[in-house]
Amino acid sequence: KVMKVIEDIVTKSVNKALSNRRPAGGYFGTRKYKDFPPSFVDLITESEGLVDITAGTGQFPYALALNGTPVIVNDRCYYVSRLLKGAFLYKARSEKEVGDYTRQVAYALLPERVSPVKGWLFNNHRRLKDGRSCFSDETAEYIDGVCCALREIPKPLRVVLEYALGKSLLRWTFRSRQWTEYGTNGRLLAGNSPKIVHEWIIQEAAKLWALSLRIKDSKTSASYGEAVDLFRKKEVGGMLVHADPAWPYAKKSGGANPYNFFTTTISSIIKQELVQVESWEKEWPPEKIMQIVN
Repeated sequence: KVMKVIEDIVTKSVNKALSNRRPAGGYFGTRKYKDFPPSFVDLITESEGLVDITAGTGQFPYALALNGTPVIVNDRCYYVSRLLKGAFLYKARSEKEVGDYTRQVAYALLPERVSPVKGWLFNNHRRLKDGRSCFSDETAEYIDGVCCALREIPKPLRVVLEYALGKSLLRWTFRSRQWTEYGTNGRLLAGNSPKIVHEWIIQEAAKLWALSLRIKDSKTSASYGEAVDLFRKKEVGGMLVHADPAWPYAKKSGGANPYNFFTTTISSIIKQELVQVESWEKEWPPEKIMQIVN
């Protein structure tokens, strides 16, 4: 009975995933291929490839990789770096492999096989500031348990599952900016069970493996952290280096930096420890930003 349930989830997830066309991690400020002028794309094609040191969800470099352009992507956000590594570094090689990976993790992460943990999510985010429930205790313990269980899974699978878990958490948010009590259909989100979360994780993982499959023959790589570390590790001779820093964010954002929800809140849950990324302030002048960049 359990295996039939898994096969149903795997079949549904993989079939849907194989029709997926571009990365979509919900990350604030991601720019698509069409957002860049043709003259900039021409510069890339005239070089040895693209190094995108602030890649976000990687939609632009992914579109280039589909056309065979070599790309290296990087981001300082731990959550989004899982997407980048899953798509550009640890790539699936065949549709069978996508199915095999999905089947393997679907079984490993079944709620009855994951030990519940009162971890980072349970202790810090399961309730809103006014005390209302956002996550049920059972679901928060399952999510924290999954985060801990992933430490025992081989890295190529682990990074994809970390992304898939983070992407699933966005279903508890209002426009990926803050936790919310109600979903878009008005349903209380605290009613989402571990079984539902398990299916979401598998669906998102399958999507990412399917996306990586489409660029399996392209020369691509990915890293996480500061750009200077990327240049120490990767051979980038002859490639065009691009930076599109996350500044300034929308003036109507109420003063809150929208990137912090991903870089700190979501990333800390995935890692089960506090993750903080230094970012510049909205009020800083362009001259100060360029001094830091240089």
